[in-house]
Amino acid sequence: MESIMRQIKFGDELIGNGSFGQVYKAKGLQTGELFAIKVTPFRSRDITPKQEVEIMQRIYHNNLMSPLAIYYWKQKLYICMDLCCPGALSNLYRKLGPFEENEIAFVAKEVLQGLQYLNDFGLLVV
Repeated sequence: MESIMRQIKFGDELIGNGSFGQVYKAKGLQTGELFAIKVTPFRSRDITPKQEVEIMQRIYHNNLMSPLAIYYWKQKLYICMDLCCPGALSNLYRKLGPFEENEIAFVAKEVLQGLQYLNDFGLLVV
């Protein structure tokens, strides 16, 4: 893990913060590729880091972020993902104004499909 951590630069730009950890903008030092790294302290007593990684690697849905790589190091999970523009919907709202009903319905449908997938997978109870 330490050698991998030397191949990327992250930690300077926090792009998300929540109850499960922080998300940082990261850059591959050799390629210049931008991506996101979610850093989550691992505290679960019900699941091991290995089990968590196995679950995340099995999840695939068009409306969910899939991990590019997952590392466990010093009691933390480092989850590398494609970089999505934070606040994409709010930015559109500021530029274009209120959404039409059909646009809201489309976004709601996409979000609900992702949640349904997680529920069907047994990872979310709705």
